Amino acid sequence: MEISNSFKYGVLFGAGLFTGYYLSTSGNRKSKEDQLAQMLVKIEEDDKGREPSYMTKREQENLKIALDFLHSQDLMDLDLMCSYVCDDIVYVNEPFPKKRDICGKKMFREVFASSPCIWATEAKLEVLQSCCRGNTVFVTRVDQFLVDGHWIAVPINGYLKIRDGKIAFWKDYWCYKKYRDYIDKTYPPGFALFRKTRDQVESNN
Repeated sequence: MEISNSFKYGVLFGAGLFTGYYLSTSGNRKSKEDQLAQMLVKIEEDDKGREPSYMTKREQENLKIALDFLHSQDLMDLDLMCSYVCDDIVYVNEPFPKKRDICGKKMFREVFASSPCIWATEAKLEVLQSCCRGNTVFVTRVDQFLVDGHWIAVPINGYLKIRDGKIAFWKDYWCYKKYRDYIDKTYPPGFALFRKTRDQVESNN
């Protein structure tokens, strides 16, 4: 199990305080010194090969790929965005039914060509928290779009799976009701953040 930075140094600090008491009690001093030394060596061995962030080099690389991909939406660059995904990319937008999943790079490009991160006046994907474990990157973010003079902000939790340096799977979780309430108060009937859905793409092909 991974040891957090604060926990590790808390243990080291506590061990220092404990050492004086432990060594001053009755018993074999040399044996107790050996036991303490072994405990501290074990703590260091558990962290061996990890960066200060406690992510491996591969995990840091995977995290960068995911964050660069999200940043490409800030840049409103569809070609750059598509360059980060696998040919068999799957995107799941959790509030919607499974039939709305986006499958494959061709469909991904067609649907996201009509997304606000491409056509809005401005787009900003603000990452609040992110981490990586293995090939899975977890991200908490706020997607923000300036549309017809109003900012739309959508808080999102999601994760992305990286395969061979590209994004193979992407899933988002967000509150559709809060989004819908804001849209209904701010925009006229019929407003849609995505101008083209998977169903529309399929019907046009």
